[in-house]
Formats: sequence, structure tokens, C-alpha cells
Amino acid sequence: MARINLLRDRGQETKFDTELLDIQGFSGGGGEGGLHSLFKLLFIFGFPLALYVYQWGHLKSLNSQISHLNVELQKVQRELTAEQEKVAKMKAHKKRLADVNKKIEAIKKLSSERLKAIKSLDFIQSQMPEKAWLTRLNYEPEKISLDGYAVSEDVFSKLLKGLEQNPIFLSVVPEKIEEVVHEKLRVKRFQIEVLLQKDVLKKQGR
Repeated sequence: MARINLLRDRGQETKFDTELLDIQGFSGGGGEGGLHSLFKLLFIFGFPLALYVYQWGHLKSLNSQISHLNVELQKVQRELTAEQEKVAKMKAHKKRLADVNKKIEAIKKLSSERLKAIKSLDFIQSQMPEKAWLTRLNYEPEKISLDGYAVSEDVFSKLLKGLEQNPIFLSVVPEKIEEVVHEKLRVKRFQIEVLLQKDVLKKQGR
């Protein structure tokens, strides 16, 4: 009985010694096998940790870049809004400018027509001989029609030559001349058509 117990005790000691050696070998005191186990443990726990640290740093860098890009995007959007407002203002300004130019052109045209009418009528009056007179004058932007009497052909010819001296008149055309009795006098009844310049202001260099 005593011998059997001794063997059992020795077996337990042997098992205990083996476990102790395994622990010592794992902790680095057991040679190459212990180092291999240590490296294996470091790889198992260290690689995920290093990967986590790398991903965390990379994610932080990406978040920083995204924040910077968002700031740049907001800046660009503000600049775009400002440019759009400028474009809208420019369009409105161009429209107002076009309206003003139209009004100016209308005023110029009206001024030209009035000036042409005033100068034409004043010139016709200045060129009328003493022995000629008008019974009708019809003014249009492009022509003037004259009806009247002259006591002779010489007086009528003098009137035509005088009218032809005006640079505003493109042409002076006698449409009709005939001898009639007017208030018991034999006179020449005439019709004259005068063609006018289209733009008096340009003609005069204004």
C-alpha cells in the first residue's frame, strides 16, 4: 500500500513539474519554444491593436479632410451665390440700359422729325417769291406736298430753284403746272413734291 501511494505522489510531482516548465517556457525562460509562443501571442493581440490604431488615425485624417472640404464647399457656395446675384444685377442693369437706349433713340427720332419739319417749313417760307403763294401744304416724314399759285412761269421756276438749294431736300419734283384763271387773273397753278432726308441729325453731324 505504501509503495502504490508513493508512485501516485511521484506521478503528481511529474505532472506539476511539467506544467511549471510549460509556464516557464512561455514566459521566456524555456528557450526557443518560449520565444516562439511569446511572438505568437504578441502577433495575435498586437496586430489587431495596431490595425485599430491605424484605422482610427486614418479615420481621423479623413474626418479632418471632410471638414476642410465642407468649409471649402460652403465658401464656394457663398461665392457662387454672390456671383449669381451679380449676374442678376447685371441683367437688370442691361435691361434698364436697353430701355433707356430705346427712349433715347425715340427722343432722337422725334427730335430729328421735329427739327426736319421746322427747318423744312421755315426754308419753304423763306424761298417763296413775292408773286407766289401756297394753298395747301402736307407734311410727312419722308415728303412734303405743296399746292399753290404763281403769277408766271418765271416766278414758278424761281421757287423751284430756291427749294433745290436746301440740303435737307433730296429732290424737288414739279408734279403739275397749268394755267388757270384765279380771281380774274391768269396764273400758274402748281403741285410740287419734295422728298426729304431720313435723318437730319446725322446729315448735320450731330
